Amino acid sequence: MWAFCCGCGDRSAVRVTPDPSKPAVADEQASSSIAKQTNLDSPEVSLRERIDQLENDDQSPAAKQLLTQQLIVDPNDMQANYLMARLQFNRGNAEQALAITERFSASDSAATTEFLELRIMILKRLDRYSDAADAIQQIIAQHTEQNATLRERLLHELWATLCRCGRRQEASEIAIRMARAGRATREELISLIRRDESFPSPRLLTRNDGSRDERSHPNLFSPGLGLARWYFDDGQYQAALKQLRLPNGQGNQTPDARAFEGRILAKLQATDRLATWLINHREALHTREDFWIALTEYWKQKRKFESAAHAALQGLQINPTNREMVQHASGLMYTLQRREDGDYFKSFGIDLANTETAATIVFLGESNLQQSLQTLLQRLVELGRPFETLNWKKLTIPPSQPGLLQHLEAQRVSLLKNPNALAMSAEYARQDIPIDTFSDQADWQQLVTSTGPTTPAVNDQAVNKQANVAFVPHLVDRAKQVGLTHEYLFSDRRDFEQIALYEAMGGGVGVLDFDRDGWADVYLAQGATDPPDQLASVSSQLFRNLSGKFAPVTENSLAGDFQFSTGIACGDVNQDGFPDLYLAALGKNRMLINNGDGTFRDATDQFEPSADQFSTSLAIADLNGDALPDLFEGNYFEIEGAFQRPKKNAQGQFTPPSPLTHFAGNDRWFANLGDGSWKTHTISSDVARPGTSLGVVITDFDGSGSNEVFVGNDMRANHFLKVAPSDPHTETLQSSDSKGVTFVNQADFLGLAMGTLGVPNGCMGIATGDFNRDGRFDLQIANYSQEPCNLFLQNAEGSFSDLAMRRGMHQPTNPMVGFGTKSVDLDRNGFLDFVVTNGHIFDMRYSGEPFKMPPQMFMGTGIDYQSLFPTDSENDSSDQPKQAEHAYWQHDYLGRAMATLDYDHDGALDFLVTHLDHPTALLHNESFTGEPERIAAGKRWLQIELTGIQSERDAIGAKVSVSYAGQVFTNWVTAGDGYFCTDEPVLSFAFPAIKSKQLPSVNVTIHWPSGSKQRLKTMELGHRYLVLEGQPDTFKLQP
Repeated sequence: MWAFCCGCGDRSAVRVTPDPSKPAVADEQASSSIAKQTNLDSPEVSLRERIDQLENDDQSPAAKQLLTQQLIVDPNDMQANYLMARLQFNRGNAEQALAITERFSASDSAATTEFLELRIMILKRLDRYSDAADAIQQIIAQHTEQNATLRERLLHELWATLCRCGRRQEASEIAIRMARAGRATREELISLIRRDESFPSPRLLTRNDGSRDERSHPNLFSPGLGLARWYFDDGQYQAALKQLRLPNGQGNQTPDARAFEGRILAKLQATDRLATWLINHREALHTREDFWIALTEYWKQKRKFESAAHAALQGLQINPTNREMVQHASGLMYTLQRREDGDYFKSFGIDLANTETAATIVFLGESNLQQSLQTLLQRLVELGRPFETLNWKKLTIPPSQPGLLQHLEAQRVSLLKNPNALAMSAEYARQDIPIDTFSDQADWQQLVTSTGPTTPAVNDQAVNKQANVAFVPHLVDRAKQVGLTHEYLFSDRRDFEQIALYEAMGGGVGVLDFDRDGWADVYLAQGATDPPDQLASVSSQLFRNLSGKFAPVTENSLAGDFQFSTGIACGDVNQDGFPDLYLAALGKNRMLINNGDGTFRDATDQFEPSADQFSTSLAIADLNGDALPDLFEGNYFEIEGAFQRPKKNAQGQFTPPSPLTHFAGNDRWFANLGDGSWKTHTISSDVARPGTSLGVVITDFDGSGSNEVFVGNDMRANHFLKVAPSDPHTETLQSSDSKGVTFVNQADFLGLAMGTLGVPNGCMGIATGDFNRDGRFDLQIANYSQEPCNLFLQNAEGSFSDLAMRRGMHQPTNPMVGFGTKSVDLDRNGFLDFVVTNGHIFDMRYSGEPFKMPPQMFMGTGIDYQSLFPTDSENDSSDQPKQAEHAYWQHDYLGRAMATLDYDHDGALDFLVTHLDHPTALLHNESFTGEPERIAAGKRWLQIELTGIQSERDAIGAKVSVSYAGQVFTNWVTAGDGYFCTDEPVLSFAFPAIKSKQLPSVNVTIHWPSGSKQRLKTMELGHRYLVLEGQPDTFKLQP
């Protein structure tokens, strides 16, 4: 049993647990009971001996009467008070016992150590561990000056008690004190590995297989601050805040609790409440690390980067083991253009993570114990923590080697005399950057003097924009019924146990109307080979849409591709009115030009010769502003070594490869020279460090008139590439022959490089749109497991804030490995919803993580997102047909790419989803039949296709705003469209119900990439329109 679960040492005379099976003897029998104990009447027998004998003989009433008589004579008799308190405690009357002990304070000269330690034991029995910690501190201060053994024992007990009640900063100070004295225990040393977490934390008690140690239970902590820290570390932030609000919660009145409240508010992204909290507590809590963590996150939300850096350095000065703070510091240094400092903090954070992993293995006593212990020692040395290192070494040396122990003791004594050794860990964590390098005074002054409620940096909720979920959508897999028979094969072997990283990526999907008949056709990627040299046994496939039914036309259209294909981009690269195909592969990417007669021709030879690439997502868009579509190519990592199979660990389990073990590949873009040829440009490391690209989106994010490129990277910082202003005095790629531009990476500055946790995520799918109806372009990104999705909402000044936590998407997405994700207003309540396909990249069920995962649906209300499944809707046991229709949502998959299209022209967007383990699904949106409100909602839609005249024909970057019943709805024409996909090139709008019985017509405003602005009036709902740039007439398409 752990030290913090125990009492105050050996108390053989105290029955810590009274036996309830033995009823107390009535007090009126006490006199006769005493009389029977004639041997106790002797003057030589002390009061204590008499009471001990009576208690041992189960004569508690007699003992109580005897003590009562003594206290009547002398109420201040310390021994009698102690024995009475002990007696009451053993009888189960802890409150009465405590009342007796509270008559004397630790400073009272008559109070004995024994008496004061009994009070501690009583407080713990009452689960008042914070009060017990205060009592222990009083004893140490008043009664241990001459007793080193007692002081050490009480310090160990104080550390355990502080851990239990959540006062971790104070507990760490005790553990550091013991480490410097060379007397720290194993548990105390492990608690110093991560000082800001509860001890033991959920992370520390989680085994490699994902299960938790039997000690992993919140009962290890007191209600109040102790449980709050446990819940916080377990990701249950609202539960943590609730614990701090308990009126009698232990530790809730301490500075630690007040500081921790701010940290929770920061995690919950409660910006306004946090601002008030910061103003109220700045002076009182500036010595608490939790205060500086909260302040760092607040300044980051406010885009006050220098102030955030100042707060981060302050926090690391107090606690150099806080990995979250180190991660914040790394991102902030990059944002502030201090790349070397950013690299240092990034490396330091990795060292901290490796140290935590080794400590967990040592703590749980798992396999590789000795190797992990050696790793732990090495890491502690590298992190500048010599006293912890010496203590760990001491614990590994047997008493039979006193010479080694003496040597270690001499080293410890020598280190104590060195001031640099005492400050080494904090200096290492800060990289010796002086805290005053960055100032926060101006920002503090502005915060404190601002009048009224603090204005949040994020336009998180537009006024009066809130709606309930109207109904649960019906999305039914109709792929087989409509002839879309396709299944992605990542290999001829189909071996999930040894699946390579490139095979786990899945196949892409592209939607295009290749024959220009007005119906969306589909191109689906295929693998089934060992790249890059071998050709696949099965080609990628083109399906022609024949009025809502699909037919394979790959061979007749000459659109076959036998490479190991990944992402698919569709667009009119030569501006002839027919969409072309740009196909990513492991090897050489291909360009298939649409001949306009139902066939394609291979135009790959128009590219400049280049080495093989591991390409992922592609996009077709005008990047240099010449009204010709260029190409963007995202690359994962260098092709050499890309095809390695997973290896077995010491337990014989295949372990997933990591992209961080490979050199990331540089992304490239290709300038359209207008004659069918292309000029290759590589995004250099000076602009953006190579980043294992996965998802890509291109559009005019900020209304600047030029397209930007967002690249979601796997376990490396994301990129946001923006065209830099021309500088005639600088020799760049801007010469007319290359048609190039200079890009700058603004991801760090704009808040898109990483999510709210301050670390790179495994970014896969990307959904786009105006999520909070403020007229600005937003992003939602699906991430790896234990990484909640990102919900990047754009602020007024063009920066982004990740508000997944505030909007309720943190917990449901955290356990998932998300891939394709799309935003569509499924219930037509006025707010975009999300559909996400999930599935792990590797079978890690041995570590407690699922392999196949369920798809998810998140319904937007304007203030949050509610996780729903179509199986929640009216499909009880008596409705068998409806259950069968919803079968897709009742299973788990290895989902990958996703694209949207309206394949049957019913005005509702459908979803095309590829998998590793299941045929491609076509989720038909059948939400608008049945109940009257569904039928009515089925009429409230509008679809718009754009064709550029002065702009390039696909009009990538165009912004369309629709005015409906006094409300404005906004959408953008994008390229890339997320993970390995191209959506149908149509802007789809859905509208909420209004009181009017007749649907209103709508007005439309279009901001074209050329810079022109076009207004169109009285479009009717329930139709699709074609709009030509600059033409006043619109064309009503089917239906």
